[in-house]
Amino acid sequence: VEEMFPVTGSPKCVAFRSKHTRKYLGSVHVGSEESAVGGGRFFEELSDGADDVDVLASPYTRFYLEPSKEHDGLLHVRCCHNNKYWVAKHGGEGSGHWIIGIVNEPNDDLSKPSCTLFEPVPLTDGDNNLSIRYVLYRLSIPVST
Repeated sequence: VEEMFPVTGSPKCVAFRSKHTRKYLGSVHVGSEESAVGGGRFFEELSDGADDVDVLASPYTRFYLEPSKEHDGLLHVRCCHNNKYWVAKHGGEGSGHWIIGIVNEPNDDLSKPSCTLFEPVPLTDGDNNLSIRYVLYRLSIPVST
């Protein structure tokens, strides 16, 4: 993974785009009805016909990838619009789990549900595309509510 996407050094500013829908991931604006979990739920923001430049200029579609100081190859994801880190939260009964940007400080503790670490996962599509996976789901650690 390191050759394809270096996770060391200074934070990298990125946007996440679905390979299937070609839409960008963006934070829901605080105050909208979709932001019931504290303004950090995500949705695909780019609509058909929207200009990529306009979407990518928005701080709501940009994220910083910051390398972990304790675990080689793992990283934290920080939202550009509010400088909050991604963490998994349970959205309530029947609503499943959400990755939301609500944490003020990165957390490298793999034994805590408040851990903010993600793992870059290369895709086998031959295009050097990358996915990220929440580390605690991989380790089967329960997520806090």
